[in-house]
Amino acid sequence: MLSKLSYVSRPMDRPYLYTTFAERLHQLAEAQPKKKAFVFYDFHGSRSSLTRRQLLEQSVAVGKRFVQLGV
Repeated sequence: MLSKLSYVSRPMDRPYLYTTFAERLHQLAEAQPKKKAFVFYDFHGSRSSLTRRQLLEQSVAVGKRFVQLGV
């Protein structure tokens, strides 16, 4: 039995257009690669940051590792 909240039981009239997280991350990294994505402060108050390009590169590396592990 289908749930009343299922997309199958209530098909949409028009296709749902969306951007995946990976696609959006690529777009942001290409548009402004040097812009800060995250800013971190450690226990002593030292500041470090991660740019959009660095975030993309690290995300791709983690994704590849997950694939290697079979996740």
